[in-house]
Amino acid sequence: MATYNTHSILSQDVRKLLEGHPLTRALHPTHFGMFKKSKGCCSRPDGIDTHVLILCVGGQGVLEEGNRKSEVSANHLLLIPAGCPHAYGAAPGMDWSLYWTHFAGDGAEFYFSHFTKGIFLSKCPDAVFNKALSIFRDYHSLIYNNIKLDSLVKASQLLGYLLSFLFYSDLADTASEYSRKGVERAIEMMTENIESSLTLMELAGYSGLSKPHFSFLFKKTSGFSPIEYFNILKMRRACHYLDSTSMNIGEVSEKIGIDNQHYFSRLFSKVMGISPRDYRKLKTWYNPPGPGKSMST
Repeated sequence: MATYNTHSILSQDVRKLLEGHPLTRALHPTHFGMFKKSKGCCSRPDGIDTHVLILCVGGQGVLEEGNRKSEVSANHLLLIPAGCPHAYGAAPGMDWSLYWTHFAGDGAEFYFSHFTKGIFLSKCPDAVFNKALSIFRDYHSLIYNNIKLDSLVKASQLLGYLLSFLFYSDLADTASEYSRKGVERAIEMMTENIESSLTLMELAGYSGLSKPHFSFLFKKTSGFSPIEYFNILKMRRACHYLDSTSMNIGEVSEKIGIDNQHYFSRLFSKVMGISPRDYRKLKTWYNPPGPGKSMST
């Protein structure tokens, strides 16, 4: 069967436009295309200056990363960060079909901080892959032979949507169900011990995970480090006491397990953006107005 390929590279002028535009500077395409029944290959021993996303829709390919070779086939997602040496292509005697794009931007590396520090290869569940492929096809058709600014902005937003969808689809969570429940156990422990002090080692031990893996998985799940998350819970409890009791600042601090009132005040201000004393002054603003009264600003 004959091959069918598309391959588009945005010009330097267009790339500069996207790099400076407020809606695309964080994330935008630089190259994109599709290969059907291709026997081609690509070798980049020094890596390249853009990130690469590939969705394999059929056939069989091979990814080479250093001395390691990995099979790539239907439903495989491949993410290659900028500067990472690699090679990929159709397996010997085989062909493969794929959609691909290169991308860059100030926020592009954020996605790799979630997935991996190096190349990420994962076999996607059908539902995840089909959804990602649908988005990718819309993205490809939007900008193929179309370099109008509005189309490029829309394509950049679609690319962000695609990466965000993959980001939150648990593809990078190679941990077992036990690991995920370990994070849940740690959060439960925090909630039940807000008025105590807990260390990272204690939380990791309660989760049943190693400290490094627990820290990585927790931040991936919640967006915060375990201690940051615990402090947020503490400050939320402090808000409750400031709102509903007459305890002074020092008593509230001790109530949530912080002996140093000055440290508590600094931490509260950092988390809540306002000091405990000023927060308490806002109490009447937070309370809903009574019957016949209007909320003033």
